[in-house]
Amino acid sequence: METGPINEGLQAAVEVLMEDFIVERRSDTDTFREILNNEKTIRRFVTENFGYQLKIDSDQAKLEKVPYYAREWMGIKEFRDEIDYMFLMSILAFLEKKQPEEGFLLSDIIEETKQFLYNIQLVDWKKRQDRKSFVNAIQYVTNLNLVYIRDGEIESFEESEDGEVLYFTTSLIRYMFRNFSKPIEQIESIEAFLMDGLDTGNPHHTLMRKLYFEPVVFFNELSEQEREFIARQRNYEIIKKAIEVHTGFELERSLKCIYLIKKERKRHLKQHPHYNNESYIVTQVAKELSDRLSVMQEKPLELWVLSDQEFEDVLQKAKRKNELAWPNTLRQWSFIEYKHMVIQYAREWKLAEYNDITWEITIYPTFIRTIGEYHEELKNYIAMESGGNE
Repeated sequence: METGPINEGLQAAVEVLMEDFIVERRSDTDTFREILNNEKTIRRFVTENFGYQLKIDSDQAKLEKVPYYAREWMGIKEFRDEIDYMFLMSILAFLEKKQPEEGFLLSDIIEETKQFLYNIQLVDWKKRQDRKSFVNAIQYVTNLNLVYIRDGEIESFEESEDGEVLYFTTSLIRYMFRNFSKPIEQIESIEAFLMDGLDTGNPHHTLMRKLYFEPVVFFNELSEQEREFIARQRNYEIIKKAIEVHTGFELERSLKCIYLIKKERKRHLKQHPHYNNESYIVTQVAKELSDRLSVMQEKPLELWVLSDQEFEDVLQKAKRKNELAWPNTLRQWSFIEYKHMVIQYAREWKLAEYNDITWEITIYPTFIRTIGEYHEELKNYIAMESGGNE
């Protein structure tokens, strides 16, 4: 078990490798230097704990990481439709054949896309919406720095199918594509894609992949092997120490779940609570939930279940008490929009589960672990502006 002072450079390097697709020397010199300085330690950490591979050359570093589950929040936020992802796959298939600094025209990649999607997806290139989806996909690839524009503007293609652009690939093209144990066309499901290269009989690796890429892991989500592994105090202490030393996260365990926390909030990390309005609002709802649950029948080893009406009462109370301090855009939300946001957020962070059939909401203990209130001066102002009525 590793001891000694915390290596902040090591933690920063692991954090960026876990969060980013690739680390370039020229765009993030400090992090790249820390990766090189701690290369052996990082390799040992990711190999022993996740079964991941670290690739490094003189200009870039990439951690080939795959989560255990595919979750909705892992999608590309710039994409809105399934066809956006289809276009992305066709673009990547085209780029896989290219060498670094090789040029090609937009019309070339469109022709390749037509063949790639033939008999898979009907595309009407005369429709602006379909062209817009294609533009979304190729702009995403450009933002990843896999290609760059030498001449022309991609926005012109959104306006007219006759628009032309000259692209060139970058050296990152060599690092885009993951190696599989067999031809990709033989991988027939998302599950098979995620499990490729994973030793599913190694509970250390499977547990760590779940733990690091899930907001919380409930014990009923673990396999028997994983439950037996984590139940051994020595194993628990080993992974707890490894996480704290290499990542700066802390491992916590309750009667029903295990999860990672980072007490220091960072804007570039997706954490709960985060520095956004939705997160603040959810913590305010958590405060009202905490008050409501405190007077309900105690069920220390169970979950709380609220009816739709009970949950809406909590939402209404949180809204009345806090909305005067919300940004104007959120104050203009309808109650349905507000409720949908809270439910969606709670689902993504595994704070609660909403039953779309019974309309009941199951509250996990993690929901009320972090509660939010405005400071006293602001609360007094809200009370005065609202006439003292909640």
